[in-house]
Amino acid sequence: MADEVRIEEQAVSNELGAWDTAAQNLESEYQTKAQIAFDKFHGASWAGGDHAGEEFRGAIKVEQVNDLINPQSGQGSQIVQKVVELGTNTRDAINNSLASDQAQSTELKKPQGKL
Repeated sequence: MADEVRIEEQAVSNELGAWDTAAQNLESEYQTKAQIAFDKFHGASWAGGDHAGEEFRGAIKVEQVNDLINPQSGQGSQIVQKVVELGTNTRDAINNSLASDQAQSTELKKPQGKL
């Protein structure tokens, strides 16, 4: 059983590039869909524009709906941001690991004196 981990830098780079692309697409798609939902919720069409429709919309806790679908500050936006951050954090962790390995290998390569 090997007691080492090998990081294939090119493979990691390729996969993190794919992650970044997918995360950017997710972020863009979420913004678009959330904005549509947000606009629909705040428009009169979904509940009707008459007095009963206004009362119905007023009975719903607007803050809760806004927290869920607001494109800038809602829970969905926070989840999307965590997906984006995961790629960045993974990249940072791998780069830190490689830098640490490089520093340790440099120390091991230094002459230790005569045997």
